[in-house]
Amino acid sequence: SGTVNLLLTDGSGNPVANAQIAGTCEGGPSITGAIAPTGANGRTTANISAGGLEPVCPGNPRNSGTCTFTTATQGGPTPTVTVYGAV
Repeated sequence: SGTVNLLLTDGSGNPVANAQIAGTCEGGPSITGAIAPTGANGRTTANISAGGLEPVCPGNPRNSGTCTFTTATQGGPTPTVTVYGAV
């Protein structure tokens, strides 16, 4: 498990407050708990679990999946985080 720090800014680089960010994961990882709306500084966090990724033996490529974050604004940013499983 780990925490991802998210920062939402507008086109001028100013923080966007009170925005709801949603996340979806594919390939094994999952978002645990709710993602709070962004604060006055445009920041919030998401907790991600790699529990759905099978561990591998040393020397083998690690299993991975992705989590993508979006806002309700069409055409808004959609960052993707790659999550790796244990060795």
